[in-house]
Amino acid sequence: MSKYDIAVYVDADSLGTLDHGTTKTFEATLADGDHELRFAKEDDGNVDGSVGISINGDTSLKYRVKCTSSQVEIEQIDSVSPPISSDEASAKYHDELYRAFEDAGFTNIREEELRDLTPDQSGKNWLVGSISIGGVESFSVQDAFAADDEVVISYHVLADLNPPASSDELEGMGYENVVELFEGAGFINVTTALTSASGVGGTVSSVKIGGVLGSSDFTTSDSFSFDAGVEITYYEGASTSDEPTQPSTEEVPEEDLSSLLSSSDTDASWFSSAYRGRTITFDGWVANMVNHENYDTRYDVLILAGDNGVSPMTGPNFRLTDVNFYDMNVTNADSLRGGDNITITAIVGEYNSTADWLELDPVSISVR
Repeated sequence: MSKYDIAVYVDADSLGTLDHGTTKTFEATLADGDHELRFAKEDDGNVDGSVGISINGDTSLKYRVKCTSSQVEIEQIDSVSPPISSDEASAKYHDELYRAFEDAGFTNIREEELRDLTPDQSGKNWLVGSISIGGVESFSVQDAFAADDEVVISYHVLADLNPPASSDELEGMGYENVVELFEGAGFINVTTALTSASGVGGTVSSVKIGGVLGSSDFTTSDSFSFDAGVEITYYEGASTSDEPTQPSTEEVPEEDLSSLLSSSDTDASWFSSAYRGRTITFDGWVANMVNHENYDTRYDVLILAGDNGVSPMTGPNFRLTDVNFYDMNVTNADSLRGGDNITITAIVGEYNSTADWLELDPVSISVR
C-alpha cells in the first residue's frame, strides 16, 4: 500500500524526481569510475535504497524501483544484444526468431500477423516482415538494449480466403475433388470425415469451416482465415475419383531434412512451417505402436530417426495418428511392430508443440 514519489541522486547530486507509477529517463555527466545511485522517498531520506554503478564512457542503465514502507527496493534490468541484425530477420520464420530473442534474454516479445499474402505467395507464409526493439527498427548484433524493451515481430500470413464454392454447391460432389478445391484456394487445415447416413458413396454430405462453432452455411463472398479448419463430411462408399490425391512432388532440401534428423532439439515447428504438405523419405524405427482409442486395427505410431538400439537418438518425435496397416502401405512384412527398422515416405503435417511431435501422413513404409 506504500505509494510515494522518489527523489533520484547520483553520489550527492540530485537528478530529479520520479513520480509514483511512471517511467522516466535521467541523464548525468559523470567521470569514469565507481559511483552511487540512490533512490529515496521524497521528503523522507531515511526511506531509501542505493546501488553501486560503474561508468566507462557512455553508459545506459535501467532500473525498476519498488516502494515499501521501510525502504526502496531496486532491481536492475539487464542489458542484452540482439541475436541477429534487423536486416537478417526477413529470412527467418517468426517462431524461430521468437525463440532466438527469448534465448538472448529479451523478456517482452510480441508478435503481429500481417494478413497480406495471396495464395500464390504461400511460400512466404510465417516469414518475418519486420522487427523492432523498443521502437528501433534498424539494429545490429553489437547494439545493446534493456532486456524488457518490447520486441515486436511482424510476420506474413495468407489473407482471409473465400470458399471455392457455396456450401450448397459442394454437397453431392466427390469429396476428394472438394479437398482439392479448398487446398487450391489456400486453406491449409482440410480434413475429411465419414458419415453413416445414407447417400451416394464418396460424395459430400456437408462442409463446415471454422471448427466446432464454425459455419456449414456459407457462400463464396464469405471470408475465413487460411488456417480455419475445413471439415468435409462424406458418405461411406467407394471414392468418386479415379486417381488418389497425390502428395506434393516438390523436394525438401536435403540439407534441411538432414538438419532435422540430426538435431538434438525435438522442436520441429520450423520444419513444419517451411515444408508442410511436402513429401519426405528417411530411415527410422517404430518406437511405439498402440491402438487408437478403442479400435483393434487402427493405431497411433511413434517413429524416431535412425536405427533401433543405436544412440544417441536425434531428431524429432514423428507421429502417425489413427492409421491402419493399409493406410501405411507396409511392404517387406505382413505386419508392423514396435522396434521394427523402417524406411518411411510420408507427407509433412503439423507440429504439435504441446505433445512435442511432428505429425506425418504415411505414403509407404518398407520394413528393413
